[in-house]
Amino acid sequence: MCQNQLGKACISVQCAKSKSRHCDEFTEDDRKQIFNLFWKQLDWGQKKAYAVSLIDVVPCKIQNKSRRGDTFIYYLKLSDKKVRVCRTMFINTLAIGEKQVAGWIKSSLSGSPSCNKPSATVKNISEAKKTLLEFLDWLPKIPSHYCRSTSSKLYLEPIINSKMDLFRIYQDHCETKNLRSLSRYQLSESLKEMGIGLFLPRKDQCDTCCSYQVGQVFEAEYQNHIANKNSARYEKAKDKCLAVEGQCHVLTMDVESVKVSPYLKASALYYKTKLMVHNFTINDLKSHHTVCYWWDESEGDLCASSFASCL
Repeated sequence: MCQNQLGKACISVQCAKSKSRHCDEFTEDDRKQIFNLFWKQLDWGQKKAYAVSLIDVVPCKIQNKSRRGDTFIYYLKLSDKKVRVCRTMFINTLAIGEKQVAGWIKSSLSGSPSCNKPSATVKNISEAKKTLLEFLDWLPKIPSHYCRSTSSKLYLEPIINSKMDLFRIYQDHCETKNLRSLSRYQLSESLKEMGIGLFLPRKDQCDTCCSYQVGQVFEAEYQNHIANKNSARYEKAKDKCLAVEGQCHVLTMDVESVKVSPYLKASALYYKTKLMVHNFTINDLKSHHTVCYWWDESEGDLCASSFASCL
């Protein structure tokens, strides 16, 4: 079995009838959470300590020439409580082999120092993850400019140019508060969990064009979309000619990308609350006279009445 792939849950009839084993209490989400903790948040030594802490070894009661060995009792954690399960449920959820488990148990019984305090290790990992999530939550964020109607994803301020920059800021934060920092991989995974991006979309592409590029829109529908786009451009050019002749006024309007205030790169201000500033431009196609309206979130929002007031 691949070590990074969650195995199947226990479907044994004996376990379902058993009063001591409770494999059926774990949902698939519970098992995925345990699997992700084990493989994504622990190093190899911590994996060993975590697994051994969930196994009880019961010595054979009759010490004679019997070939019967010690009995192993397996547990998984559910809401921070140890719940007894069968061996199959245990190794499939943690995605480890039987020989690997046996080797870890043998090592722990021989007094390996890496297995002395498994519970404290896992607790420290959970506290560090909590600190990481709080750090990301503190950072000021702005919505996507072009995709705000179809995406709830938020973006960090553009002064953070890469994940490496963000990781350095995170490490400085942990060092200042004398806290443990996690890895870059765990930082990236937390960004995905919270729906946070580093770069704002640079191109104003519609849903139909993006879907066509990945093969999710039929050719006929796409060609009809292109025809409508070209027709709209033609109508705009025709209206502009009428405006130049003095028969009407033609205005184009656009909501520009959201800015933050103050826009500073001082590290001490990364976590300070900033104002989101909206800007809306109106351009006269004949005279090329342009007006840009600025207001922050304390003065107005992006509802229709705000833009009507500008007009």
